[in-house]
Amino acid sequence: MRVATAEPVAAVPAMAVPVEAPPAEAPADTEPVGLARRLAEDAAAGRAFVADTALTTPRGKAVIDGQIPLALLYTTARFGVTDRIEVNASAFLLPYNGGGDTVLPVGFGIKAQLVRTQRVAVSAGVQALTAEGDTVVRPHAAATMCVDQACEASVTLMLNAFHATRESAVPVVGGVGWAIGRRVQFIGELHHWREASAAVEFGVVGARIARANYGLDFGLGFLIAREDGAGDGGALPVFGFSARM
Repeated sequence: MRVATAEPVAAVPAMAVPVEAPPAEAPADTEPVGLARRLAEDAAAGRAFVADTALTTPRGKAVIDGQIPLALLYTTARFGVTDRIEVNASAFLLPYNGGGDTVLPVGFGIKAQLVRTQRVAVSAGVQALTAEGDTVVRPHAAATMCVDQACEASVTLMLNAFHATRESAVPVVGGVGWAIGRRVQFIGELHHWREASAAVEFGVVGARIARANYGLDFGLGFLIAREDGAGDGGALPVFGFSARM
């Protein structure tokens, strides 16, 4: 007698249940570090007090600088063509003949950042000022570096040359500038020029209130001139401002 056996039943695959992946977290905003942070937090980071640092105006931004009394009022309008190239226009009132008259030199310039790392930047540029038929061309270079990892302090080495159309001599002036702190900074710059037995040191020492959209400087400007062992000099209060738009 033949016994019927049950036919094997094919296994039914379990239905796959879609599992939703957890939503991806939005990347956290990364804070700028090094010189980028100093540039972001200080509208006046492109200058020490007057002389240029190696930092350039961000692309599409404009900065208005002013210093009083360098002459009477020195103003510069900077514009960031790219993050590493800026152009500017400048003017200042310059007293002469004992202060009874003034002349208004106007000019333009360009600065390019040739090297940029997290903690070091190097720039070169040229500035021209003209008044009453005379033109002064100032090629300049600067290297700005963070002293510490957080860039709480920065130092700038500066080199400026001055060529006047009616003069054959081209004085070269070396200098150093510094900014220590963040929202309130100890700032300054010191320059030196020497030729034969004559030498001149001049600069500014002061404080800066630094913000992303403006900077306010207060300090003391000084000049010491020496020749053949005799010296003379003086000092006066100075004020500076920067506004970034």
